[in-house]
Amino acid sequence: MRPRPDFFALFFVVCLQLATPALATEPLDSCEQPLGWRIGQIDPHFELAASELESEARRAAVLWNEAAGRTVLSRDEKNGFPINLVHDERQQRAAHVNQLHKQVKQLETELERRQQTLEADQARQEQRRDSYRRELSRYEADLQAHNRTVEAANRTRPDARAVENIRRQADQLEQQRRQLEQRQQELQRHQQALQQHTNTYNELVDRFNARSRQLAQASRQASADSGEYRADITRDHRGNIISIRREIDVYFFFDRHDLRWTLAHELGHALGIGHVAHPDAVMHAAYLADSEGAQLSLHSEDIQALHALCD
Repeated sequence: MRPRPDFFALFFVVCLQLATPALATEPLDSCEQPLGWRIGQIDPHFELAASELESEARRAAVLWNEAAGRTVLSRDEKNGFPINLVHDERQQRAAHVNQLHKQVKQLETELERRQQTLEADQARQEQRRDSYRRELSRYEADLQAHNRTVEAANRTRPDARAVENIRRQADQLEQQRRQLEQRQQELQRHQQALQQHTNTYNELVDRFNARSRQLAQASRQASADSGEYRADITRDHRGNIISIRREIDVYFFFDRHDLRWTLAHELGHALGIGHVAHPDAVMHAAYLADSEGAQLSLHSEDIQALHALCD
């Protein structure tokens, strides 16, 4: 059987590229005035209610508020900038990636099940081999002892009782030989079945690896960003900022965790924070979408970037 593949580590990743925002040239005034947001347009293709999007936006905003030690992001239905869910070809590409993701997960589950079954089958086959070897050793020892008895009898004149005992031993040895022959045939049949199961398992490994490569390729091809923060800046003739029109568009997400992460990332841009280096940071340029059940939290680099603006 082939070496166990790395599917248990889920070696494939779905990497969502997050847009570089058009940031204002001046940060917020030490974050003293909360930046307002509101729920904007939601394309019905997302099948997400406004209340659900608002809930995720609130949870994303809380991360920054708690890190700042004060409210830097607040829901403002009147003056807040909109958070929109926009459906276009990017969502279709994301759906394809999501479908591949599910298929890879299903293959992983099937591989785990077959791996356990194969290991159990191999253990039983080894037990059968050990039992056969022990019986074969006993038979060979009994056969040698019988041959010595026959040789000794040939040098003397055994009585009828001794001859009968020799014949009885010979019959028993023949019965043992037939049983061993039958056991050997059974072992061969079990080995053939085990080999078939192993071949099926290896074929499944090949399918898993091929589908994982498709997933990685599809993820790279889905070059459009999952979300985007835009800030349209209006200046006077002297270059002073008169107004900033902010907006967040979310184009796709695989689950609520991905949505919350994208919102937290784009809200960070809205505060004036750029990308940071650490791959585990919310404000990293990309993140791994395969993070089911993971707890979303700010990294120390996120918090440092926030404090650099707000302190």
